[in-house]
Amino acid sequence: MLLEEFDPQRNAVIDPEMVTNKVEDFPEVTVSCFSKKLFESVLSLFDAEKIAELRSAVGANPVYRVTYKGRAFAFYQSFVGEPLCVAQYEDLMAIGSRRLILLGNCGVLDRSIEDCGIIIPTSALRDEGTSFHYAAPGDVIPVNKKYRETFKDVLKECGYPFVEGITWTTDACYRETREKVARRKRQGAVCVEMECAGMQAVCDFRGTEFFQFFYAGDNLDHSSWEPRSLSGDVRLEDKTKILFLAFELGLKIMEAHNGEKRDRSDLRLTAPTDEYVEEIRAYRQDFIDAGDSMDGTGPLRRFDDPEEWLREIKKYTDPETVPEGKVQATQFLFVRESDNRIVGMLQVRHCFNDYLEKYAGHIGYSVRPSERRKGYATRMLRQGLDFCRSIGLPRVLISCRVENEASRRTILANGGVYESTVFEPNENIGLQRYWIDLSVPAREKDGKDMEDQ
Repeated sequence: MLLEEFDPQRNAVIDPEMVTNKVEDFPEVTVSCFSKKLFESVLSLFDAEKIAELRSAVGANPVYRVTYKGRAFAFYQSFVGEPLCVAQYEDLMAIGSRRLILLGNCGVLDRSIEDCGIIIPTSALRDEGTSFHYAAPGDVIPVNKKYRETFKDVLKECGYPFVEGITWTTDACYRETREKVARRKRQGAVCVEMECAGMQAVCDFRGTEFFQFFYAGDNLDHSSWEPRSLSGDVRLEDKTKILFLAFELGLKIMEAHNGEKRDRSDLRLTAPTDEYVEEIRAYRQDFIDAGDSMDGTGPLRRFDDPEEWLREIKKYTDPETVPEGKVQATQFLFVRESDNRIVGMLQVRHCFNDYLEKYAGHIGYSVRPSERRKGYATRMLRQGLDFCRSIGLPRVLISCRVENEASRRTILANGGVYESTVFEPNENIGLQRYWIDLSVPAREKDGKDMEDQ
């Protein structure tokens, strides 16, 4: 048989390096999914940067750099069907990808697996063709050999149940006959999909790391086919939450490899001092000129003289000198060291009064109008959360205006879990309240915005 003619030769007539260009400093971990609606839903939560394009006859497929909890990931949409899915990842490996976490939808062969339930494949039945060009002939290929236990830890920490078992990889979704379904079940398969065997084979062949998990879609274990959540827009919110488990796994992989590729920047939180007087003055004026609020700056709007503001905010650092009705707070400047420019400000309140508990929360922050859309807010808040941990806060409350989509994404990017929307009568504005757990990543139970940037 032709599929038994496996050739282990590494080089072919056409290699991916011939048609792609390497991207320097490519992120250590790549995350991908198949559903266009799911991909676009998650991408919209990031301040994404396009770093590459995968090209084929169906058009260009962009690859993005996104930042999740301070770590850089590559993120792209995989194509359904093994040949193109594998070929495009061949290109991406040539571009620079070395670790892929892939989330796919699958049909279940066991009706007890709940809709959108998580499945971790342990091996794949090779009822397809692509894998035979990358691995010696055989009915089964082991999958997820390296990070299965790590992913189980992620699921346990985040409160998600899961099923382990064999997956059936097929090239022909319309040839899943009753007899084949029964046969694959006897072989131990719990689900069916179209890419896993080939993707594991190509990564094994190229010496890169691969992990795939599924969310359960349609049910084939019934007298008649049940589509359940197969359609991309059904239970999209749940699927979005599940995709962020891939990013959580990616964080653990980076830590395990001591390769925490944090965003390379010269940005740091620093205490306000006299050396920044002129920068503080310019920062304040930028907000006045833009007609924008100065969140996270304390009473800066009231002080024309930055030196007076410095003396005022110093009172907030000591419980003995905090102005009446206020709470102890620490003020930070977010400074770009290359030019000593203040690009943002952030204030951490150590405890609550009635107003903070209902509306403003623990942290206020702002980014200079002329420095926005550069991802600074996400990094600034991440460093602010590190300070909150250092003073013993187990979790923090952050709020943002209902219409402030950029601030919402920043909060979500740092693990924010939506609690409620409240109306603040003094400013006549609606505020969304988010909690961030500073101990471990947790599954969001009650809110609707678990997705992180």
